[in-house]
Amino acid sequence: MSNSATPNIGSLSFASTGSHCCWYCGRGEDALPIKLQKCGRCGLAEYCNRECQRGDWKLHKAKCKRLTEIVVRQGRCDVRKLLRSGALRRRLLTLSEGTIILTIRDPDITTIGDMILPRERARFEAPFFECKSLLRVDLHGCTKLTSVGHAAFWDCSSLTSLVLPDSLTQLGNGAFNRCSSLTSVMLPDSITQISMGAFQDCSSLTSLVLPGSLTHLGEATFANCTSLTSVVLPDSLTHMGESAFAACTSLTSVVLPDSLTQLGVSAFANCTSLTSVVLPDSLTMLGEGAFVECTSLTSVVLPDSLTQLGKGSFQDCTSLKSVVMPDSLTQLGDVAFERCNSLTSVVLPDSLTQLGVGAFLRCSSLTSVVLPDSLTQIGEQAFGGCTSLTSVVFPDSLTQMGDGAFGECTSLTSAVLPNSLTQLGKQAFCECTSLTSVVLPNSLTQVGMGAFGICTSLMSAVLPDSITQVGEGAFVECTSLISVVLPDSLTQLGDVAFKRCDSLTSIALPACAKLGDNVFAKCNALLQEADLAGFASVELYLRDRYRSITLRKLVLRLLRKYNQAVNNADGTEAEKHATALALFPADNTGSLEFGLFLQKMNLSGGDGVIGLVGYILEFV
Repeated sequence: MSNSATPNIGSLSFASTGSHCCWYCGRGEDALPIKLQKCGRCGLAEYCNRECQRGDWKLHKAKCKRLTEIVVRQGRCDVRKLLRSGALRRRLLTLSEGTIILTIRDPDITTIGDMILPRERARFEAPFFECKSLLRVDLHGCTKLTSVGHAAFWDCSSLTSLVLPDSLTQLGNGAFNRCSSLTSVMLPDSITQISMGAFQDCSSLTSLVLPGSLTHLGEATFANCTSLTSVVLPDSLTHMGESAFAACTSLTSVVLPDSLTQLGVSAFANCTSLTSVVLPDSLTMLGEGAFVECTSLTSVVLPDSLTQLGKGSFQDCTSLKSVVMPDSLTQLGDVAFERCNSLTSVVLPDSLTQLGVGAFLRCSSLTSVVLPDSLTQIGEQAFGGCTSLTSVVFPDSLTQMGDGAFGECTSLTSAVLPNSLTQLGKQAFCECTSLTSVVLPNSLTQVGMGAFGICTSLMSAVLPDSITQVGEGAFVECTSLISVVLPDSLTQLGDVAFKRCDSLTSIALPACAKLGDNVFAKCNALLQEADLAGFASVELYLRDRYRSITLRKLVLRLLRKYNQAVNNADGTEAEKHATALALFPADNTGSLEFGLFLQKMNLSGGDGVIGLVGYILEFV
């Protein structure tokens, strides 16, 4: 292979030219009143004063005498070919870790690496891939450089300092990924885009000032920068990609600029030291898991511009105590605040129409919640496992309550459901062990499977006339349940609907209701009553009771009609009764009411007062 294809590495200059910034504090020589002073032993390291030199000595002394500076400059070699051929990289791979200070000076070169390099080829073609010998890199002399390509400096794990030229506009995917010794980066004001994973896993990076020209932060740009404590985001920023700062576990605070309209998925996920965040008024959407597992975040104020809160936005923020939600918010995503164990109360805005699945699931310190009048749906398990929740006020706008919406709310004592409710999901109040009473609305036609299962303190339940079906296990193991009023409209009682309701003694079973399997299994009090009354099963006993109660209601209704007719009549007492009896003509015996009445009048020898009253007293 000719020298023009593979440049001679021996033509490179190994000299001491200086990078002109302090090796400890990073300040450039142009910002100092005096010139930088070189280390007397290696002649390469530069410091602005003796304090900085002392501060850096612990790290510097191990490599001081082994440091070498490589200067790649236009005129001595074809810099472009040198980088593309891999000759420089092969040389660097032979040298000791953290011993090379690399300076590239070429005023004509526009790119280092390839901005469209496929990931599978990066290991072989990226110009400095895994060059662990690099300690410092100075590209300031590349005055026309606009881009540093994909994976150009990937896994240069000894790289501590980086100087970029003012002409730079783009950093490619993974450009400095896994540069785990890099402590600080000064990005030029010319840069507009930092691509995916550009500084990902730079675990020693402590602070970051992004330039005012930056508009785009790619996916996982600074993810896993575990030493990063602060970041200043510019007002020019309009896009922040997924997981941009995910797992920056030392990041304590962040101020987002007013130019930002959307926050990407998991943008600050698992930033476990983040205590506060200021969200801009321009923000309209928080991406899925934007602040998930930010376990030190104590409070958040959501801006008035926000309309949607993505799935799991604040999931597992275990220190979050308060949230202020704006009136602009219409949707709360699934598991948005799941396991926010320190959240004690929440006021939802009047604009909210839907609560997502598990929105406040297992918020174990939540004691009260006010649901807005605009709310129409509560998602599955929305408040499931909120073990401290004692009361809930349901709005009249609510039409649907999802499965397990308040399941395992073990401190909830009462529930008054609104007349607007048409659907009660499965296990909606399952295992609400402190619930003593519940009022179901006339709008409800079904009680879902296990809706009140294992509500061990529930003593009574009144089902409205609109109910036609009671689902499987609807009141299973309600061990304190004494009485239940089932409506005449009931057509179906599901399997094990009242199984193990040990205290149940008062219940009337409508004649038209079809029973599933084991509806009253192990209802010991009912079994005992049925046995004492001489019935072979609880069902036969309850159906007989229903007929008796129905007949009693009928007779009482007749008595009310008869007394009203007597009161409305004129004349003597006997004349009044005669007038009242005339209202029940003999030819209308096809009517059960009139027929029963006339039958009893005949049995009493025509003495309506004595006969009817005597009959009534048999039932009352």
